Amino acid sequence: RKTVQADMDVLNEREARRALIYTINQVEKGGVDAAGKDLGHSFDHYLQENAAKITRLKALVGQQAFKLNFQPIVHIPSEKICHYEALVRFTTNDSPYELIVFGEDIGIAPDIDMAILKQAIGYIEKTVETNPDIRVAVNISGQSIQSASFFDKLVALLDKTECSPKNLLFEITESTAIGDLEKVNRYIQKLRKRKFEVCLDDFGAGAASFQYLNALDIDCVKIDGKYIRDALNSSRDEAMVRNLARMCQDLGVTTIAEMVETQEQLDYLIGIGVNKAQGWIFGKPEAEAIYKERSQ
Repeated sequence: RKTVQADMDVLNEREARRALIYTINQVEKGGVDAAGKDLGHSFDHYLQENAAKITRLKALVGQQAFKLNFQPIVHIPSEKICHYEALVRFTTNDSPYELIVFGEDIGIAPDIDMAILKQAIGYIEKTVETNPDIRVAVNISGQSIQSASFFDKLVALLDKTECSPKNLLFEITESTAIGDLEKVNRYIQKLRKRKFEVCLDDFGAGAASFQYLNALDIDCVKIDGKYIRDALNSSRDEAMVRNLARMCQDLGVTTIAEMVETQEQLDYLIGIGVNKAQGWIFGKPEAEAIYKERSQ
């Protein structure tokens, strides 16, 4: 018990509370029977483990122990570069997806997003001297965009760095459910008033995607790669992608298709009027935002 208390003591009150709630949920999902005969001992073990994971993740973020890779997004059918998505890679070889989801679960997604934003803007500032047309999309968690303190810090960062909307845009991810859509839309409109484009990421992956599209006035929708991958083999997925592309055309919203890997997929997307595409057919994430036109 002393070890558990020591691990919990390094966390602030909010983090300790989230560690406790996360551990309770973890035990509940696993089932009481899976915890063994000594439930108290098992709970303490999980709590200690989670407190240590939070401390480690905070250290990784605080030390910026990650780098950014950049994957190209192109206009179709011209295949001319539009912009790049900044994708985080931790220097410890931890799974970015697992660490980011864990960060959302325990409530520190805003800290992670702010650290990534700072590094992305730093990259833009360094690169824009030789490539003034560089454009980078940075992900913002649904958890972060709901936070007033995060949004204030974001605006302060944009003011301080004077990063141009010609070089930076934002993707709102659906990994965390957005509760107050009216408040989030106000924040999005403040960014758009500054001429920053805002995209709704992974559209279709979450249960509330169409509710978000109805409530949030955005510039772009990125269609979840699962539907792109399966569209040619599933009439259901094909109908969803085709009708989504048509609906976005009617709404004046740009569409981006994720996980485009074959010429057959690309031809299909061009045929239904999708505007832009991202995937291995155009390039994998690289350490530098450099797009090499693919050989036809």
